[in-house]
Amino acid sequence: MSSGTFGKKAVELVREIADSEPGSIPPYNQDLIRTVIDQCEDHHRELGRLASEYTDATTALEGAADEEEDERQSTQNRVRVGMLAHHQVRRDATDAARDGTGRDAREDSETDSETDDDRSMRRRC
Repeated sequence: MSSGTFGKKAVELVREIADSEPGSIPPYNQDLIRTVIDQCEDHHRELGRLASEYTDATTALEGAADEEEDERQSTQNRVRVGMLAHHQVRRDATDAARDGTGRDAREDSETDSETDDDRSMRRRC
């Protein structure tokens, strides 16, 4: 069925009725009716195939979007953990300075000595 001929046979049926004598119905044209029904069935099948392709393509795009969203969320989580670890190290350094120990996080990183807090922080990250 070509898209250019779809509906032409149905128009022929309507013309038969329009051209008939007023108050009468033309004889039943079984061949033309069967052709119109076949064309409608072909059209229905084609629309179903196109709808299926559209659904498959949409599902594939949504799946790709879900994977991208998962990756983006994972990256955000890694950044958050890094920010939290940095904040905790800076807070610990500030607390140590207030306690009078005078130790700074930068000094800890420059020396080989590692505190228990530093080790636990590294395990958490």
